Amino acid sequence: MRKGFFLNGKHLKIYGVCNHHDLGCLCAVINERALEHQLEILKDMGCNGIKTSHNPSAPELLDLCDKMGFYSNG
Repeated sequence: MRKGFFLNGKHLKIYGVCNHHDLGCLCAVINERALEHQLEILKDMGCNGIKTSHNPSAPELLDLCDKMGFYSNG
């Protein structure tokens, strides 16, 4: 029996975070560059998966996740 997550037949380990929907001092205002910067930092830390909390994911965040190679729950 296979265990874990497989993508295109290959085992993939997901290193994810649960990310709150806001951008700290920017609150819930969407700033695409701030989102991109946040994802760059997470990618540098080895993260490849994003789970958002509370509110639906912003379309801008989902687009950036697709563009930057993150797996997301959106």
